Amino acid sequence: MSFFGATKIALLAISIIGSTAGVGGSLSYKLKNKLSEQARIKRSQDKKQRVEAEKQAQTLRQKRKEEDPIEHKVFKAEAISKGVKNGNYLCWEWEKGIHEDKTTLDNGKCKEKVQKIWGENSDKQPEKWFRSNPDSAIVFLNNSLSLSQNKFSILKSKDNNLWETGGFWCKHKEDKENEGMIIVGCDKESWKLSQWE
Repeated sequence: MSFFGATKIALLAISIIGSTAGVGGSLSYKLKNKLSEQARIKRSQDKKQRVEAEKQAQTLRQKRKEEDPIEHKVFKAEAISKGVKNGNYLCWEWEKGIHEDKTTLDNGKCKEKVQKIWGENSDKQPEKWFRSNPDSAIVFLNNSLSLSQNKFSILKSKDNNLWETGGFWCKHKEDKENEGMIIVGCDKESWKLSQWE
């Protein structure tokens, strides 16, 4: 092969390599743009899905609030305490929740409340009686009978066994007339709670 032939082959090879590199570079550029666009589309779709999921979650939270208003309202609370020696009653009400000021009822209104709630069964009722939601009952019993923290969960359970706090035996039950509320009775004599209605 002559020098001239070798030069032709070398030039041919260089031109093939150059054109291949140019085409390859062009293909690489187009492929890179295509992948970038697909990534943008994917991010956009993911964002739309996240926004939609958040809207659905917000709608569901709102629906739950509307369906279950008990969780989101202030509970009225009421308490009755029997005078052991003189048989008189003391009655309190919390119209705006247990954390607000209580109203002490006068004797006449207290007797009306006792009659309305207990009727003729007042002698079978415990010394201390309280009605509200479990969280308010915890606050009331903690303030009046030094309820220990290990008893907090009892008031939120459906278990209605006897338990002791502050020298009193207590029992609680669901209030059948008011959903989400419980009634707690406490007495120094545990046997009185066994006949508590």
